[in-house]
Amino acid sequence: MRKIVRLAKFEEADEILKVYQSGEDFLPYTDVKEVKKSIKGNADGKVSLIVIESDNKIVGVLKLHRPQSHIGKGGKVAVLPEYRNQGIGKLLYKVAIKIFDMEGRRKVTDSLVGDNPSVFKMFENLGFEIEATMRKHTPGGKTLYQFAYHIDEKGIPDLGEEVKFNIPITEYMKDLKQKNKK
Repeated sequence: MRKIVRLAKFEEADEILKVYQSGEDFLPYTDVKEVKKSIKGNADGKVSLIVIESDNKIVGVLKLHRPQSHIGKGGKVAVLPEYRNQGIGKLLYKVAIKIFDMEGRRKVTDSLVGDNPSVFKMFENLGFEIEATMRKHTPGGKTLYQFAYHIDEKGIPDLGEEVKFNIPITEYMKDLKQKNKK
């Protein structure tokens, strides 16, 4: 199955919202305005919302965050139910690592709240390490796991031959990479 990794577009906001709404217990976006706000970062040169396209439709989405100049963070991930357990989520995180490396970042983080064995295993298989475990961290008493991937130690994971990486290098990326060399 050929997959295209690319920037989300404004005209796809409704389709992207449907992918997010296909999530079972967690709905990170509640309306199209929120999705468009994330897509605006793409237009500004800061890759903020990426999609995976397969079979001529969006099958996975990941929002990227930048808490510090040397750290990138994954978040707000969703995969259509019929495409789950096919490596789409894993590919989204591989792409995030690659994008953050293009910006000169050395570390990628994300967190997992509660029990989700498949996501936990995905992070471990990608080479993420647990940096913190916070017991009873949520109002409902769930544990939060903080994961980290050190690009400078582990490198960039291979995306695979069936993947077309269609993310442009932007001025934002070039400038930040230069700043992060210091």
